[in-house]
Amino acid sequence: MNEGKVTMRFYEYETWKLKEGVNIEEYDQMLRDWFQFLHDHKEELFQEWISAKYYKETDIEGVPSGRYIMVFEYESLDGHHAYKKRRNYKGPYAPYKLVDPYYHYFNYDETTCTYWQPIEPERWLDTDKK
Repeated sequence: MNEGKVTMRFYEYETWKLKEGVNIEEYDQMLRDWFQFLHDHKEELFQEWISAKYYKETDIEGVPSGRYIMVFEYESLDGHHAYKKRRNYKGPYAPYKLVDPYYHYFNYDETTCTYWQPIEPERWLDTDKK
């Protein structure tokens, strides 16, 4: 990409609670369908994405709080911006809106989005050997 320049990953951290009255089985299925859509269309629609990881928030004992979390990992800040600029839910992205759970299940008043950039990742302890 940029010769001699180290590209720093960029993370989007999104949290939400569900709308009142959501059928949890339908929501869970939509998330599965959404992930399948990502896998099926990674190369043409999500080329800047490194990963999308899904979590539920819990207390220290593992009891769910009702808040869900998605961490999107992008190849770079520029990659994040390029994707967001391109994704307008028209053309090739029109089918994506149909499977995006945000429009169907999220309580918008309980949705947050923050962004992270790594600091000195070469110093981190990372024993994940995938």
